[in-house]
Amino acid sequence: MLAFGDAASGLTGSMMKGGNVRQSYNRLHKPFPIMAVIFVVCFSIGIVLSSIPLAPDMSPVPFFVYAVGALGATIGDTVPIRIKGKAIDDNLMIPLLSGICMTVAGSYDELT
Repeated sequence: MLAFGDAASGLTGSMMKGGNVRQSYNRLHKPFPIMAVIFVVCFSIGIVLSSIPLAPDMSPVPFFVYAVGALGATIGDTVPIRIKGKAIDDNLMIPLLSGICMTVAGSYDELT
């Protein structure tokens, strides 16, 4: 999600005016096309990974978990989280938020 999703959103943002919100304090999130690109790329990664054959000792990850992970990656990339006025780099936030979201979604899926 970090390698492909962030790269795709970065390319999209470089083609758009106002795509870099980490340098701007007047925006709460990146424009919608950038949000859509990273979500679609990360969601597509889930589709590809769900079609790969698994080893006998592995269990499949539910599709819902991939979708929630894509949402977490989208939030990590498009919403700048600031501490004392400095934005935390999205290279940290994308895997952190997508991993947390996937863990919570996987735990929820096991309970039902």
